Amino acid sequence: MEVEVRIIFKNLTIIEYKLFAFISHLGSNTSCGHYIAHIKKEGRWVRFNDEKVETSDQPPINMGYIYFYVRENLAKNFEKKL
Repeated sequence: MEVEVRIIFKNLTIIEYKLFAFISHLGSNTSCGHYIAHIKKEGRWVRFNDEKVETSDQPPINMGYIYFYVRENLAKNFEKKL
C-alpha cells in the first residue's frame, strides 16, 4: 500500500512525499488505550506494539493520528537507514 502526497507550487515545481510511518491508537478514547507505531521497512509495513513486532498486510492508515512522510527523492536512502 503506497500513500503519496504531491505538492505543486505556482512555478510548477512538483515535490512528492511518501508515507513511511504513522501512529495509530487502540482504545475507546485518547484518555485510555494504547498507541502503536507502523513503519514501512524494505517495502513492507511493520507494526511495533511494545515488545511485539510483526508485519502488517493491511495497516490502518486511515486511522492514524500522526503521519510521517519523506521527500520522494530522499525516500530510498532514508529507508536504508531505518
